[in-house]
Amino acid sequence: MNTTIKNIILGYQTITSLDEAFGTEYNIQNELYKKVLLMFISKMKNEIAYGRIEPVKVDEKVNELMRTISNPASLLNQYILGTKVPEDNLRMEIDTILGIYHKTELDDVEDMFAEDKEKVIGLSDFQLEDYRRFPELLERDIEYGVITSEQAKLIKEKFENEIATGMSNSKVLTKSKPAFANKEIELGYIEPILLSMVVSLLGLLYVGYLYLLV
Repeated sequence: MNTTIKNIILGYQTITSLDEAFGTEYNIQNELYKKVLLMFISKMKNEIAYGRIEPVKVDEKVNELMRTISNPASLLNQYILGTKVPEDNLRMEIDTILGIYHKTELDDVEDMFAEDKEKVIGLSDFQLEDYRRFPELLERDIEYGVITSEQAKLIKEKFENEIATGMSNSKVLTKSKPAFANKEIELGYIEPILLSMVVSLLGLLYVGYLYLLV
């Protein structure tokens, strides 16, 4: 299991490998266990993407996760065994495993004057691209609580805006063709006028020629 989790984090295997590791037979405890692992994997990928955790630390962090899960006093252990634990508390315990510092209210006040260099969504480009290519992964992570409802809302809004922008650009390109066609129609209207002028001129020359003969 440790190797599978590590490979998923590093991108050598996909999330489906986790399903294969647990088997196809439904078991509520396995589903809860899988949910915890997905939360950990998502958070770990995010920390690596932002450079806060080095890839070489994956083994160490995965081993620490497994030790925590094995500890009866841990919230992760209690959750897997069926105890109702708020998801925010599970995330905080996972953050502790990853060494993520949680801000105090005083830190939040100080950060009001600091530049926010991270994305509002709080996910890496790698994760967003996965969700863009495989919408079913997004729905699954929403269901399992891997991402928050606020993150899910922002992600969906981002994708909808991208689609709307793409459609708008397509309309602009489509409109350019009729404009060109109209110019062709205008040129076609001038041609008969020029032809009639040429015929009239030839007629005058012929009349002049006959006048000279007479």
